[in-house]
Amino acid sequence: AEAAAPVPRRTLVSFESDGEEYALPVAAVAEIVALPAEVSRVPQARGPVLGMVTLRGRLVTLLSARALLGLPPAGPGAPAKVLVLAGGDGGAVGLVVDRPRSILAVEEALVEPVPALLERAVSGEIAGICRLEGGRRLVSVIDPARLLARSSGGPGPAPGAGEAGMDAGGEVAREEFVGFRLGRGEYGIPVAAVEEVVRLPDTLLPVPMAPPTLAGVFTLRGEVLPVMDAHRRFGLPPGAARHVVVLRSGDLRFGLRVDAVTSVLKLPADAIEPAPGLAMAVPPLVSRIARLDGRMVLLLEAGRLVGPEEGEALAAAVPGTAGGAP
Repeated sequence: AEAAAPVPRRTLVSFESDGEEYALPVAAVAEIVALPAEVSRVPQARGPVLGMVTLRGRLVTLLSARALLGLPPAGPGAPAKVLVLAGGDGGAVGLVVDRPRSILAVEEALVEPVPALLERAVSGEIAGICRLEGGRRLVSVIDPARLLARSSGGPGPAPGAGEAGMDAGGEVAREEFVGFRLGRGEYGIPVAAVEEVVRLPDTLLPVPMAPPTLAGVFTLRGEVLPVMDAHRRFGLPPGAARHVVVLRSGDLRFGLRVDAVTSVLKLPADAIEPAPGLAMAVPPLVSRIARLDGRMVLLLEAGRLVGPEEGEALAAAVPGTAGGAP
C-alpha cells in the first residue's frame, strides 16, 4: 500500500491580547523576551508605537499589538511580552503582547480566509481564521508582511549620517551635542545651534492665541525670547522644567524649555546611526540616534523643532522674525 501523502501544516506562534488569541508564522518570530523595564519614549510617536529599546545590541522599535488590532489599551502594570519579529526593511520590530500562548502546528485546511462579511470589521493585518478544538477555539492569523508594511517607509539616513570616519589628523570623527533630559528620556541637539543655556525664569509672559507648544516669552539680555515647551512639542507628559536651551536656526531664535541640561556630548561617529525607518515611530523631529554605554540618546535638529504653527507664533511673539521653519 502506498504511504499516505503528508498533510500540509502551518506552524504558528500564538499569543493573547485583550483575551483574544492571535498567531504569527513561527518563521516571522526571531525571539520572545520580557518587556524591558526601560523603554525610551519617542517624541510625537504616532499610532501603535510605544518607544524603543536596545536588545542584544540592536535597536528595536516596540509596537503595541492592542493598538494595531484596534483593541483597548492594557491597564497599568498589566503583564507584557515582546515578540521580536524577523526581517523587515524598517529596522527591528518588537510586537508587545499580553502573553505568548503556544506553538501551534495546524493543518493548512484549518486556516480559512477572513469571511467577506468581516473583512471591513477586522484589522488589515488579519490574513485568516484558524478553527481549533472543533471550532471552540478561534485564532486570528496575522500576516507579518502587512504588519511591517504599516510601519515601514520612514525617513532615511539624515544628512551626514554614516559609518565612522577619520578626520584629517587620523582621529576618529566626533560630533558635539548639548545633552538634556525630558522625564526619563535623554536628547541631544547640535552645539552649533545652541547660543546658551539659562535657568528657566519664575514666570513667562503668555502669548495670546498662541499654540500650546509656545509656553510664553521673557526678556533675555534686552531681547524678547519666545520659549517652546519641549514636553508639549514632543507629545510627552508634563515635567519639572528647570532650564531653557537658547537655539538659533536660520532667522529664528527661540528657547526650548527642558527638565535639565546634562552635559556636552562628544559622540564618535560610530556611536551614531540613522533613526529607524519606521514612519509611525520616528517623526521628523528625530534625525539620528546615539547609543552610549547602554543608554540611548535621541538626536534632534533645531530647524525641525519649528513647524508652520510654531513659526507663525514665533513671528507674532517677536515682530520682524521670519515665520515658519527655515
